[in-house]
Amino acid sequence: KRAGFAGQRIVMLPLRVIVSLMCQRPLLAGLVIAGAGYFPTAAGYVRRGAKGSKEVIVIYCVRGNGWAGLGGRFHKVSAGDLLVVPAGVPHVYGAGEGHPWTIYWLHAMGAYWPEYLRELGATSEHPVVSIGESVELTALFEEIIEIIEKDHTPLDVLDASLALGHLLGRLVRRRHEHWDSPMDATRRVAQSIAFAQAHLGRPLTVSAMAGVANLSPSHFMSLFKQQTGYPPHEYIKALRMHRARQLLDNSFLSVKQIAAATGFNDSPNFSRTFKSVYRVSPRHYRREGLPAAESD
Repeated sequence: KRAGFAGQRIVMLPLRVIVSLMCQRPLLAGLVIAGAGYFPTAAGYVRRGAKGSKEVIVIYCVRGNGWAGLGGRFHKVSAGDLLVVPAGVPHVYGAGEGHPWTIYWLHAMGAYWPEYLRELGATSEHPVVSIGESVELTALFEEIIEIIEKDHTPLDVLDASLALGHLLGRLVRRRHEHWDSPMDATRRVAQSIAFAQAHLGRPLTVSAMAGVANLSPSHFMSLFKQQTGYPPHEYIKALRMHRARQLLDNSFLSVKQIAAATGFNDSPNFSRTFKSVYRVSPRHYRREGLPAAESD
């Protein structure tokens, strides 16, 4: 299932695992994630399903354009469009030639899908829904991908499936309501920072933040530094350290727990980073605060 695009992200859960979890957990019987990913500038990408798919396929085009053939018709897909392929419907879709699409996509199953499709107004004859550009939507796609990239435990699948429900709710709302005009660069960077602040306990890469802002990584890094004065990785480190100080000041969490809450895999690495910024260890800071020269 690997498409081979630079910067791609792709996670597919085994069908037998999904079916088993749907039987074990009633919440997942209604709506369960089966896979998700991100394909940047997916030139030459074509996907065929002569007999249809067991899952519903949802594709959000954030840049460029693509096309789809299903329901006996040809459909254009442009930036800001949602392509929805119902389960069991023969289909073919792919990237446009001149400006190949950049897409977030997911596969999902569950008994609630007929109602979600009705709310979205998506059918095999009319599979393209215009929802516009939204950093909130790309952030929700990113959240789903991050959860299932980490692991496939029942709790991870449940967490990702609940996030999928949130995403579908937002998609339905945008389909029924008027949405804002395209965002300028300032708002894109601001929204990527908001996304980072909400996900400090998870790995945060420049490519993921650029994807949320719907910008190429190089363009995103340039705009980010222009607007904040720092490269993204330095800014994220500052956010993590600020959150760590808050937790050391206002919680009873252990240093190990605070390390995990601020995105570090181990407490020694967290302690080294904290000391490189504040010149004291987390434990020393909790006991005595910052040295006078470092205090705010």
